[in-house]
Amino acid sequence: MHAWRASGTAGAPRVPPVHPTSLEITLTVNEQAHRLTVDARTSLLDALRDHLNLTGTKKGCALGQCGSCTVLL
Repeated sequence: MHAWRASGTAGAPRVPPVHPTSLEITLTVNEQAHRLTVDARTSLLDALRDHLNLTGTKKGCALGQCGSCTVLL
């Protein structure tokens, strides 16, 4: 559950923020730009594997604890 605060006058109806379900992103990988439309919950690892077919990147624990999904910039 997300906490949020409405701005404006007291008594105005509160409207929760809208979160996009998909995003358009641009990645530069191996000196080549790629424009993708991905689900907002897509990890970089999944974008590389599923959208760019770069399967050398492996998923380890899927929790971010083992370090196999670490990205060096």
